[in-house]
Amino acid sequence: MFDVSVNGAAALTGFDIVAQAGAGRKAVVKECAAAVDSLSRVFVGFARAGADNPCISGIETLENTGAVGTGCRGKIAPADGIHRF
Repeated sequence: MFDVSVNGAAALTGFDIVAQAGAGRKAVVKECAAAVDSLSRVFVGFARAGADNPCISGIETLENTGAVGTGCRGKIAPADGIHRF
């Protein structure tokens, strides 16, 4: 389990990948809205919330093309592991 912050604000607290996915070795995708700073940067931080170290496999940033949301939402990756947006 681990915590994730985006631009210093808590985005995920006590996040457990296996519990979210329902099994080990299964991808989970979390989406969070965030504003960039004056240099177009977003800061993402990770901290332990249990015995294990934080674990991620990738971060993707996309330009905001509509209304800005708040918080994080998630989805489990499809069986083939390819994410389609």
